[in-house]
Amino acid sequence: MQRNSLYDFVFFGTAFRYLSDLQPNPDFRSEGGPLSNIHFVLDFLENNNMQVSRNAAQNLYAVFEELEGREDDDVSLDEAFCGNLRRILQEIRMTVLAEAQEVRAFFPNEKRYNTEFLFSDIGQIVGKDTYDALPENARRDLDEAGKCILLERSTAAAFHLMRGAERTLKHLYFCVIKRGRHDNLTWGSMTNHLDQRGALNEALKGTLDNFRRGFRNPTAHPDKFYSVDEAQDLMGTTSQLLALIASHPRYQQEE
Repeated sequence: MQRNSLYDFVFFGTAFRYLSDLQPNPDFRSEGGPLSNIHFVLDFLENNNMQVSRNAAQNLYAVFEELEGREDDDVSLDEAFCGNLRRILQEIRMTVLAEAQEVRAFFPNEKRYNTEFLFSDIGQIVGKDTYDALPENARRDLDEAGKCILLERSTAAAFHLMRGAERTLKHLYFCVIKRGRHDNLTWGSMTNHLDQRGALNEALKGTLDNFRRGFRNPTAHPDKFYSVDEAQDLMGTTSQLLALIASHPRYQQEE
């Protein structure tokens, strides 16, 4: 999945129109001038995988290379040059319009959580200190959960949240239990062993048990599907659990 600003699509049309209407210009290297606009148009076609339009724009590539090769910034773009550029753009215009019909842009619906945080900074939702304290694999699962909520893949988000929570619980287990660890490290076995060692206070023990029965076990069953609202609720519940685990006095951050 590529992430492009809507600005790029708007500016592409603006740049294309600017070049189509270009008049003789003495400063082709100026910011926002002919050279930079041609460069933007060509980059846009490449960044959006518009291969047919890129192939049709070979003459435009040649114009760009010609301009880049000019050493004298005072050399003006005369009427002959501008006329040739207009002809080239007219030739590729229909190709660009035809291929654009096959390009799809998806815009996420607003969620209860900030869209930018869901996509690229889930620590702002989980809590920065908590997120930084998580094992690397748990952080990766939380990152994926945020993207899945944003894209409304809600059941996938729930799986990533469960994985992240269980990996964090396992990290606490390893921090506390140094000898006689269980071979089969399930959620229940780790919680019970930690409780037997007196490592869980009432709040954490109750939260771990409720989370396992209410979320972790049902999520593992194939008949459970999550709505977007349920996935967002689960993000909040998981964040609370992770904060409790990471604040345990014997919890140690990974080196």
